[in-house]
Amino acid sequence: NLTGLVYLLLSRNELAGKMESWDLSRMLDLYTFAAYGNAFHGGLPSGLAEHQELVLFDVQSNKHLTGPLGGATSTSASITGLSYLRVLSVSHNGLSGPIPDWVWQLPNLQALDLSNNRFTSQLPASLTHLSYFCMTNQTAAEEDGSTTLTYNLPIVTKNNEFVLSYVQNRRIVFDVSMNMLRGEIPQSFGKLQGLTEVNLSHNQFSGTIPE
Repeated sequence: NLTGLVYLLLSRNELAGKMESWDLSRMLDLYTFAAYGNAFHGGLPSGLAEHQELVLFDVQSNKHLTGPLGGATSTSASITGLSYLRVLSVSHNGLSGPIPDWVWQLPNLQALDLSNNRFTSQLPASLTHLSYFCMTNQTAAEEDGSTTLTYNLPIVTKNNEFVLSYVQNRRIVFDVSMNMLRGEIPQSFGKLQGLTEVNLSHNQFSGTIPE
């Protein structure tokens, strides 16, 4: 019922329960969702792919999260939200099935970490739709006027205010390691000039490495 939330920070606790019963589409102003390092189980929250304002979504290291990425209703080729999403991290869980097409259509994504799951699809040729992945650091900095990617979250508690810096330095991350991805690495991968960290290890890729 907390529909007015802007920041939801639950990380590094011993919280459990089913996250899939949470409907993110009702939290219209939610900017940051961080619940990594807990013991949540079941599927991901509903309404993820339709959210309009979300910038950071991090549920890594829950281990018992299962099912498709984005929930059972978020496997379509197109989405109506997530146009502002910059960080998508769901690593070290039990998520499975194909990586939905909407992941490759996120125009502002800068860090994608799907590692240590059970995803089974191929990488698509449409990787170049990830605009930031194709930019050099200089071009990206000119786009947003900064040489760093930093999430400064102002936190006020008991009349004390402090700033939580969630991400520092400009890092364009692509990590799909430790899955069951297969097929050839698409030639479009060679056009992702903005990437600073790439991890494709421990999958079933074949063929040649794109130039």
